[in-house]
Amino acid sequence: MRIAAIAPHPQLRPYVLSYRIVEDKSGEFAGMPIWTCPEPIGVLSANFGKRSYHESGEIHPKVGLLGVQTCVRQWISQPETLFVMAILTVPGMMTFFPDIGQESADNLLDVSDLWGAQKARKFWHCLPDEWRLDDIKSAMDGWLFSLLSAVPIFRRERRLQLYQAL
Repeated sequence: MRIAAIAPHPQLRPYVLSYRIVEDKSGEFAGMPIWTCPEPIGVLSANFGKRSYHESGEIHPKVGLLGVQTCVRQWISQPETLFVMAILTVPGMMTFFPDIGQESADNLLDVSDLWGAQKARKFWHCLPDEWRLDDIKSAMDGWLFSLLSAVPIFRRERRLQLYQAL
């Protein structure tokens, strides 16, 4: 399994910790549980290979959002698993997904249910066919900048202030 981390554009840092690519083309970890620990982050993911699945047996959505994790969870890789993630800060979750609140905590949501199928499909298709790190970074930065530009500046600043006050 290969995992690569990519830093987002510096202006996105209050909202995005990193981008990560997870690839298990050979199936080295297929069928084995992979544990994740509680973290105050959200994860926006786009799945391209054979989709991994949740410990419950449910297949992960093509474009998913995992909310803040308050407990240990596991997922299972499959042969040809390939996905990219944007690791979102709490202000990133509040800014990019303002209306979901508690619904996302410890849940993996299908982003097409949040954004609509067309917008989720556009996000998935914005990512390059060739998996070069610079191309993925550029595509992810571009998409998240477009989301950010749709949020009024005063609202972004207020969400950052609220988070810093916690």
